[in-house]
Amino acid sequence: IDISRAIAANTSAATMADGLSQRELAEISHRRGAAE
Repeated sequence: IDISRAIAANTSAATMADGLSQRELAEISHRRGAAE
């Protein structure tokens, strides 16, 4: 296993997951604002 490649894959996966959660938070806050 190439360690640097494994780290890069982990980092990109974490970044993608973080991006998804950020988008979800934005949608939730938008809906909350629209509900009020």
